Amino acid sequence: MITEKDFERVWKIAEENQREIRALLEGTKELRESQKKTDEQIRKTDAEIDKRLDKLTLEVDRVSKGLDKLGVEVDRVSKEVDKVNKSVAGISDGWGRFMEGLVRPGVEEAFNALGMDISTFSATRIRRRINGQGMELDLIQPAKREGIDILLVVEVKTYLRTEDVHNFLDKLGRFYEFFEEYRDRRIIGVMAFMNYVEESKLYAERQGFYILAPSGETVTIQNSPGFEPKVWRYVGKN
Repeated sequence: MITEKDFERVWKIAEENQREIRALLEGTKELRESQKKTDEQIRKTDAEIDKRLDKLTLEVDRVSKGLDKLGVEVDRVSKEVDKVNKSVAGISDGWGRFMEGLVRPGVEEAFNALGMDISTFSATRIRRRINGQGMELDLIQPAKREGIDILLVVEVKTYLRTEDVHNFLDKLGRFYEFFEEYRDRRIIGVMAFMNYVEESKLYAERQGFYILAPSGETVTIQNSPGFEPKVWRYVGKN
């Protein structure tokens, strides 16, 4: 027989179940709302990813086209460099032919005509390094001038510029630092060249250099009448 207490206990259980069901339904509702927000966020994220991928694709296409153009430009520059290298090689060959064919034998003939006693020995392309600094000379020609041992130091250029005269002055000013074995000799500078502008030639002469330039099948001294060269000599340190 069901008593009043049994009824109350069942009713209480029913009420508790009802509350749990309502809580479960409420939780389900919140979960659905949260899921909606999550789905919306995922959708927005996917859209942003697609947008960035599209932008990246366009940028890759742009860079790819740029690289294609760069490749064409690199090919063009490479061809230009090849042309320059060939030109430089031609200039170097020209320098070598000028040195060996005209200057070297021409020095002996030209300065013998001035009364100098020219040695049969000469040295070309001499290089020295001291304390990390270097000097290169094109031609050193021993000789006697008025009975005094000297060196003709020759700078060879395919085309003479004023800057070349400045550089040669600097070389001769420091000559004895690099070539101590010649400190007992005086030196005279000679500038030999194939082409020039008149200004640079006159400037070289004003600095006391002999001028050698092609004349027919040889080179001749082309200084003004009455020219006297500058003579360098070693002055010991105080």
